Amino acid sequence: MATVHRESNQVKWVGVRPGHNGEQVIEGDTAVNVLKTIYTVPADKILLLNNYVATIYCAAGGNGSVMIYNAVPALYRTLVLMPATANDNGFVSVSFPMPIELSEGFSIRALTTAANIDLWVTINGILIDA
Repeated sequence: MATVHRESNQVKWVGVRPGHNGEQVIEGDTAVNVLKTIYTVPADKILLLNNYVATIYCAAGGNGSVMIYNAVPALYRTLVLMPATANDNGFVSVSFPMPIELSEGFSIRALTTAANIDLWVTINGILIDA
């Protein structure tokens, strides 16, 4: 049977868990008919992405998406594709049970397919040393 390690001071944790020496990252931005970078992981850092929220409003119809790009940059993973019809609103909130680990140079980007779409994306994570 596996042994579970429990630190004695875990009840006293406030904010970032001791030993991570990280900083909280909360970033948000909007994309309108453009591929917009919401956040890029700085050099010698790792982002532990905990959650994201995306809200879309569409006046005539189209799509919005939230994606992760690697350092090349090339598409690494699509987090969500949000189709919308005329005068439609949409909302997605996703929390990960285990954070997604993004290395330096990785970026979170939002894309809309038409000028009449507003897509607001907010991310939350912990930035630690690589």
